[in-house]
Amino acid sequence: MAYVFWTIIKKRWYVFGIMGLFTFITTVLSWNNTNLLFTQLPYIIQLHDKSSTDVYEIVAIPHAESDGLIITNTSSERQQFIGLLETTFFSNKSVDKLYRDKQGYLEGDKGLAEMPKLEQSELSQMLAGHIFQPEFFDDLLVANTSPEHLKQAELLAEKLRINLMFTSLKKRFQSELRYYGGGALFALLVNVLASGFGLLLIYWLIHSLFIICQEDIRLLRIIGLSKSQLHRYLLILVLSAPMFGIFLSLLFIHSISVGRTILIWDYIYLFSYQFLIGLIISKLLSSQLRRFLDA
Repeated sequence: MAYVFWTIIKKRWYVFGIMGLFTFITTVLSWNNTNLLFTQLPYIIQLHDKSSTDVYEIVAIPHAESDGLIITNTSSERQQFIGLLETTFFSNKSVDKLYRDKQGYLEGDKGLAEMPKLEQSELSQMLAGHIFQPEFFDDLLVANTSPEHLKQAELLAEKLRINLMFTSLKKRFQSELRYYGGGALFALLVNVLASGFGLLLIYWLIHSLFIICQEDIRLLRIIGLSKSQLHRYLLILVLSAPMFGIFLSLLFIHSISVGRTILIWDYIYLFSYQFLIGLIISKLLSSQLRRFLDA
């Protein structure tokens, strides 16, 4: 049987090389995208539960010149911007519109009404020195106001050379889902297309195997090797290249995954997919072997 192995490897070594390379590339690509999805999935689910068209997050970005240099706002523009925010969110004292601890709201079980509210004095104090503090705006949520009201605030801020944007949590959820889900679907599509090409190569390899080593295989059958034993040994031969590709890809993934967590779901997905491909290869081999032995 070893002679059969070395004969087919020597005559079709490039097929084994291509299959191993394809398996390596598709496994790494698949892990990269699905790992991002699996890692972010609890957050996406939580974001879906909290998503609403009536709750907004704030983004404030300074204007920049055409060469990328950030424009420094004048003292007058800063004061007008603070006045704009105070008018937008504190003109009606009976309605709370600004809340702090956005991440705590998204990741916790509390409702928005239970979150700490931002007072007008806190807003003025935080923005008194410099208006662009990303961590300050990124921590805020807006509620109990209309999209038209927020749009008007964006337009007025634009006149002060400040990019002020309000994005609903529903749009944020849709954006996150498109990004991570789309990446995982793309990886799956590439995997399927590459697997289809790989299966064609394997079908050709199996066909070549029975042509190149037909006398040796018949001799093994004559001296007592059962059909199931032949199938098992030949399956090991055909799967050797994909298995080697998986082994190399796992080593590569572990070597580059600094700062990223390799989840149990990554192994379940990767090995389930490869197990399915292995079953298809086993069926192809079984069909070809049956035809060969009955000929």
